[in-house]
Amino acid sequence: MLDYAVVISNAYTVLSHGENKFRHPDVITGIFSMLSMGAGNILQVAMVTWAVNVLELLNETSKNKLVLQN
Repeated sequence: MLDYAVVISNAYTVLSHGENKFRHPDVITGIFSMLSMGAGNILQVAMVTWAVNVLELLNETSKNKLVLQN
């Protein structure tokens, strides 16, 4: 049941933001991870996808700080 909850929450979070969803880093990472790790490792796939999401958020935060400073 935990696996299904992870898949649903991960898919919703990834697909609910961004305009071009199939070129978004989270979607690309999720698809690549699923293909390389397989459906049996869905928790690891979700972890990799969320790690990319955190890196993306940190990158956006640093860009926003630079814009606000100028």
